[in-house]
Amino acid sequence: MPGIKRILTVTILALCLPSPGNAQAQCTNGFDLDRQSGQCLDIDECRTIPEACRGDMMCVNQNGGYLCIPRTNPVYRGPYSNPYSTPYSGPYPAAAPPLSAPNYP
Repeated sequence: MPGIKRILTVTILALCLPSPGNAQAQCTNGFDLDRQSGQCLDIDECRTIPEACRGDMMCVNQNGGYLCIPRTNPVYRGPYSNPYSTPYSGPYPAAAPPLSAPNYP
C-alpha cells in the first residue's frame, strides 16, 4: 500500500552459550530466565531497584529496561502514554460539511 511502511522490530532476549556437554541460555540485560517456562521475562527495575531514579524522577518500567521521567511537568514521548495525561472528553467541534466537486469526473 503506498504511503504505508511496515516496520519489523526484533528483540533478542536470550543468547545461547556453549558449555561442555550442552548449551546454556542466558537472558540479555533487563530480562531474567524463568526456570519453569524457560522464557526470558522482563525485570521490573522500578520494583527491584528502589534507587533506580533519584530526586523528583519517576521510574517507568519498559520491556528490557526503564525510564526516569520528571514528576513535575513531564515531557515523555514514546510507546507508552504519559502517566499524567487524561483522555479528552469534549466538547468536540462540529463536523465540517462535505466537500462538493461538481466538475470532478
